Formats: sequence, structure tokens, C-alpha cells
Amino acid sequence: MRSGSAGEMVCDRVGCVARMCSFALAFMFVVGGCQRTVVTDRLTTDYERTDQAAEMNFWHSLPSRATISNDEALHGLILTVDGEDPTAAYEQRVEMARARGWVGMGFDEPPDLAARRGMLARAIAVACEIRGGIVMRLFGVSDRYATRELVYLGLMIESTENQAISGLEYLGVMQKVQDHLQTAELNSARAAPGEVDVPLGDSVPVDDARTASEHHDDVKGPAEQEGGEPGSDRGLPR
Repeated sequence: MRSGSAGEMVCDRVGCVARMCSFALAFMFVVGGCQRTVVTDRLTTDYERTDQAAEMNFWHSLPSRATISNDEALHGLILTVDGEDPTAAYEQRVEMARARGWVGMGFDEPPDLAARRGMLARAIAVACEIRGGIVMRLFGVSDRYATRELVYLGLMIESTENQAISGLEYLGVMQKVQDHLQTAELNSARAAPGEVDVPLGDSVPVDDARTASEHHDDVKGPAEQEGGEPGSDRGLPR
């Protein structure tokens, strides 16, 4: 009886240790998977707004970046949307982003933390006035649904809101954002009484879409008539 009892006790202890080890490994996996990368070699973003060489160096350095930081993400988006970044520091960029609704009022992430796709997607959706689907219209823009909407529109590749983004992909996203904004400006300039107004990011009946498309083909702006590219030049280099 004693021998059996001792054996059972040993088995119980071994099983307990095994369960504890399994739990510890699972915990380490979860915690490790949730950790965000810290970008230690951030690109310079506090250069003078008139320093075109520094701005070009910023854009040209992005493709080699494995991950971009919050500071780089906001700086590039401001350049793309406004054509220049009037801020002098990351804290000012965050204040601007909060004021515009690009990020929540409680956003206080450090500048060197890897930017999340969800943060960027929400900022883009607000900046481009993308209305999204029923959920976004009812409950407002969130990181998750903004990411899904941008994936649906082809502005981002298939991904989740908590993933980081590489410099090369970020540059591609900014190019698409620039094209999206230029198309919106072009549609606004061509708007006329009785013409179908189709907000970008919305779905429309086929007949209305065909009407808008036919009008787009018939009317040419000055840039197109001269053989140039329609739309205004923004932050990204051509």
C-alpha cells in the first residue's frame, strides 16, 4: 500500500510539473506573440519642411525598412494628405492626428513603437472620408473595420489590424492613398447639376455607376488634355 501510494504521489507530482511547464510555455508564446517591435533606427522626421532633399531621403529610405514606427507612419501620412508636414516633433503629430480623428483621444503610444495596420487604416479612412459598410456607419471608424474596409478597397493587402507594416508596403499604401485623394478631387471638380455623385468607398447601383463612368470618359481636365497626369502633386515623389 505504501509503495502504491508513493508511486501515485510521484505520478501526481510529475503530472503537475508537466502541466505547469505546458502552461508556462503557452503563456510565453502568447506574451511573445503580442509584443510589439521597437524600431531603434528610425528615419529622421524633424527636418525643416523646406528641406526637399531630406523629404526625398525619407521616402527613398522606406523600401528597405522591415518595419516602420508610429512616428514614420504619421509623418508620411501627413505629407501625403497635406503635401507637407508642419509639425516639428512626434508629439505634435499625435496632437494633429487626435484633432483630425485619425487616432483616438487616448492614443499615447511612443514614437519608436512599430505602427499597427489598424492605427494606419483608421487614419487613412478618416483622411480619405471613406464611409465603409453598415458597421462603420453605425458605430464609427475602428481599427478593425477600417482595416477590413481598406483591404476590401484594395488599399491594403489581406491582413489584421494588429500586424506591423513594412516600409515597402507602407510606401505602396501611401501611393494608393494619394491616387484616391486625387481621384476625389477630380470628381469634385467635375461635379455638375444632375450628375451622379458617387462617394469613394461606397457601392452604387450599376446604372448610376455606368452614368458616372460615361461622364468621366467624356469630360477631360486640363492636365489630361495636355497629356499630363490628372490631380495635384502631393507628398510622394513621382
